[in-house]
Amino acid sequence: TGPIKKHLTALEKAAPEIVSTYRELGRQTIPVALGKGRIDKQQAEALNALLEVPGLVTSQGKR
Repeated sequence: TGPIKKHLTALEKAAPEIVSTYRELGRQTIPVALGKGRIDKQQAEALNALLEVPGLVTSQGKR
C-alpha cells in the first residue's frame, strides 16, 4: 500500500480532479491481482480500505 499512498498524496496535490478515477481503477485492479496471486487477501483488504474512502490520505501521506 506504500506506493498507492504515495500516488494518492501526489495526485491530491497535483491533480485532484483525477483522484476519484485513480481510486476506481485501483479498486477494479484488486480482484485481478488477487486472481493472479500478486497480492493476498490481507493486502487486498488494505488496498481496498485505502482506495475506498476519499480523504483517507492527507497531504502528509498519513491515514
